[in-house]
Amino acid sequence: MKKMIFVLFMISSVLLMSCRHVPEDNREQPLVIATLFPHYDIVKHLAGEWLDVELLLPPGADYHSFEPSSRTMVRMKSADLIVFTGIDIEPWITTLIEEGVPTLDLSKNIPLMEADHHHHHTWYQDVWYWFIGLFGLSHDHHHIDPHYWLDPLNAMIMVNDIAEVLVTILPERDVEINENRDRYLSELDSLHEAFLDLVDHAEVMTVMHGGHNAFSYFAARYGIDYYTPYRGFSSDAEPTPQALSEMINRMNELNIEHLFSEMLISPHVAQAITENTNATILYLYAAESIPIDDYERGFSFIDMLKHNLAQFKIGMRYNP
Repeated sequence: MKKMIFVLFMISSVLLMSCRHVPEDNREQPLVIATLFPHYDIVKHLAGEWLDVELLLPPGADYHSFEPSSRTMVRMKSADLIVFTGIDIEPWITTLIEEGVPTLDLSKNIPLMEADHHHHHTWYQDVWYWFIGLFGLSHDHHHIDPHYWLDPLNAMIMVNDIAEVLVTILPERDVEINENRDRYLSELDSLHEAFLDLVDHAEVMTVMHGGHNAFSYFAARYGIDYYTPYRGFSSDAEPTPQALSEMINRMNELNIEHLFSEMLISPHVAQAITENTNATILYLYAAESIPIDDYERGFSFIDMLKHNLAQFKIGMRYNP
């Protein structure tokens, strides 16, 4: 009887061992975890064929209220690389850095803006943006605007930084990675040229945005007057009645016909504004997250920027 129990125990143990996942150290491809969708999309396009690439923020989720669970943090500790937005923006990453997990801070070469200071773009912000870019400086502040990827030139910096690190992980694929990098950079450069053409032929250089403060980098790059009733960049912050009133008055004074809002946030603020202005709502991607339907159909970060370009052409009255 004891012998039979022992045999059964051994059989069960073998079955259990066969059902376990392959140990993390023995996985076939390196694991790269990207915190937000633009980072994920760039990694996928540069080296997705030779990596296991995971998106930390689930499709459709709100980035501004997201905190990784303890289980997710354990998973991240086994990654070969974590591509993240910035220490000030994702402070929980510090724990992983202290434990020696390889990371790439995509904000390291980008001049960052303070979130609370750019709800309206002005000439002196143009000068400041140029200055910090010229000297490679960034704001040492805990309310940093994270949406730097919406400026195509910043996105190009992200692509170069990601490619540089991926080549160290996959040295045998350096030629292919650099070729993919060049293709991605070419697409971003074409978008940059298209946005320059937009502002050269726009009848309206004022963007009224009923969504959260996500387009300051974009507006600064292209010299656009940018208004939003939101202070800061959080999508769950409510604008004050005074801010809404000022927005409505400004739109009526300038006869603005289009109001921009965003995918993945409630349009109730934009709708309240349009009720008092008769403006039409146009929807943009802030791009930190991706709607589930778009994710499932393979929509890319480049696709998002192209969509935004088409919407801006309508709202800014592009007239080539």
